[in-house]
Amino acid sequence: GAGGDMKRENHFNLTYSFFLFFLCIATIGFGFASEGSAQGKQKYSAEIVWSEYDGQNYQIYQSSFRDGRWTGKIQLSDNDATNTLPVIDSGDDGTLWVAWSAARGITSDLHVSYYSSNGWSSPSKIPSRFSSNTSPTILVGEDNLPWIAWAGFDGQDDDIFMIRWNGSSWTSPARVNRNDGTPDVIPMMWRDSKNSIHINWSGFNGKTYANYKSTYAKAGWTDEIEDHDNEYQASLQQMADHIPPLPDFVKTPELAAMCIISNGQRTAFRIRDMKQDHLQKSMQSQASSQNDTTATEEIIVGIGDSITEGVPYHNSPGNGQQVGGYEPHLEAMQRNVGWQTKVLNYGVG
Repeated sequence: GAGGDMKRENHFNLTYSFFLFFLCIATIGFGFASEGSAQGKQKYSAEIVWSEYDGQNYQIYQSSFRDGRWTGKIQLSDNDATNTLPVIDSGDDGTLWVAWSAARGITSDLHVSYYSSNGWSSPSKIPSRFSSNTSPTILVGEDNLPWIAWAGFDGQDDDIFMIRWNGSSWTSPARVNRNDGTPDVIPMMWRDSKNSIHINWSGFNGKTYANYKSTYAKAGWTDEIEDHDNEYQASLQQMADHIPPLPDFVKTPELAAMCIISNGQRTAFRIRDMKQDHLQKSMQSQASSQNDTTATEEIIVGIGDSITEGVPYHNSPGNGQQVGGYEPHLEAMQRNVGWQTKVLNYGVG
């Protein structure tokens, strides 16, 4: 029916609008030197992974921050897929784990690679029964084995699923959120000061998208609750002053993720999850300490969208806007996620 078609289109457009938002950032510059900073002199290390266009597809790359310097970039993927949104974490044993989403057309899979004494492993596909597997997050537990959560499309809507590596194979995907028939997307796993593991995500409550959270306990994941305090974002703000200057070859930080190891403590996060004012403040402070010029940026965003009818449907035009049904719905969603730029969402057949 029309309602089902609209829900399916809303799922499609929400998923791929977010996907293309991060994919289609054309230019962004952070002109920072990677040597000699105050952070570089501290005794800590960092790892970074990112997605970069190689002339044919987007591939995954990695670099390490050691003794105040970034190592040369290492390519982890080499395929005909669009590899994006990687995440990275490290175990106490020094093993690095990287996961990302590899899209081919309208389907996408999760891939993983790890670094050990033998070097980087060849990427392998994580078993999944879902046609869409996007926005992964990774956390390495105290046993040095990784947990991965992501948004998977189960045929009706996106839900948050989690798997663990048991040392020889991946466990079966377990749903984290309540199965309520509305989309749940963009998960992030993190530890609090008491070393408890949480998953935060964005879920549609029937009117708008809100922050939700679940905590891992002995019996499994607790029932989801709305995260009014947004503890995860508060923890990210504390990280802003500890981010080393990004390497020159990372041209699009929104497609990157980091893991910082300091005094035996590990913190993994996606750069795009940080509020821009905190990230820019940190970067400008680092640039100032290096007698560098303040960074400037230009962001160009392109969103691909199928034109559909839905509700409410407007039959008459008005200055090129509010024509049809889905257009005002998409514009409202964009306002709800807090974009500060003017949104132009109209066109001609």
